[in-house]
Amino acid sequence: MEEQIPMAVKLKNYGQVRTLADIAKALNEQHHYKKLNDFYEDLQQQISDYMERGTITDDALESFKLMMDKNAGSWFSDGHFDTDQMFAHLENEIDNDATTALDLIYERRAYAKLGHFVMLMNEIARFTDPQTLMDDIHMAFERKTDDCSDQYFRWNDDFITYNLHYSLKKHWQLVIDNEKHLDNDKLEKFLIGKHEMRVRTLGLDEVIRRDYENDYCQTNLMYPKTGGTGPIYWDLEDGNYLKLCSATRRQVFPPGKYELPILTPVLERLCQGDDPEYIHYYSIYLPIRDFSRPIYNDNGKVVFRDETDKKLYLMRLLKEYKAQEKNDEQS
Repeated sequence: MEEQIPMAVKLKNYGQVRTLADIAKALNEQHHYKKLNDFYEDLQQQISDYMERGTITDDALESFKLMMDKNAGSWFSDGHFDTDQMFAHLENEIDNDATTALDLIYERRAYAKLGHFVMLMNEIARFTDPQTLMDDIHMAFERKTDDCSDQYFRWNDDFITYNLHYSLKKHWQLVIDNEKHLDNDKLEKFLIGKHEMRVRTLGLDEVIRRDYENDYCQTNLMYPKTGGTGPIYWDLEDGNYLKLCSATRRQVFPPGKYELPILTPVLERLCQGDDPEYIHYYSIYLPIRDFSRPIYNDNGKVVFRDETDKKLYLMRLLKEYKAQEKNDEQS
């Protein structure tokens, strides 16, 4: 029997590939495709409309603010921000039968991405009251950029949608039913279900060993052998892997790279005042007291093999910062 995953957890993990798969399934529910080219043409148009619309809309932001006003008591019941409660309320909010299937997908993705941003803000700021959270959300999203949208839904070499088209063209017979129509259950299994099930039963290490191959230019970059049937991973060479938002054969997009413009105003706020939580040393944001907080630089979130490496890195840079500060005072 398949493990039942709480809806709030599903929303937290509702990413670009999951969104793309659901858009594809919703279109197929309407048109029951027999030809890949017809399916792909409609999917291209739908993704173009989605890119123009944007992921996190003003309506989504306004709904989030109203939702937090309504649920502030449960979100901050013990004096700390409970992001699990936030995702649970977000999931309940989008359970609306009045919207179309596609609108429901877009709304779910908007709330999932907004929730993701807020969760990253909380890792940095450790919110203890709703007003500070609301102020930071307003500050961070005051000037929405492309970083609020799913940029990699573009019809480009090496990206998600290209891999989808290539894989379906090669394996079309695996995703159609007896009447030659595209089958949503088979499509779901091909794109997402099989990989997730194998990870649960075999473990990620074994799945990567069996189902993945190294990139010939960047050997740490792991692609599924059947393109489009799993996420791209970065091998940290210590038994751990990072799931990448996207990657090409020329460039890797590390965690936090495209969230950074949204998070920077929060980081800058925490560097200010008489009792700052962070310092901005060269291009690095360093926590100065609570070492469990994340470190960011111009490339996004800095990832370490373990907490010991992180602590040594922090102590070295903080020592350099204090020495430079002392020299500046003496000069």
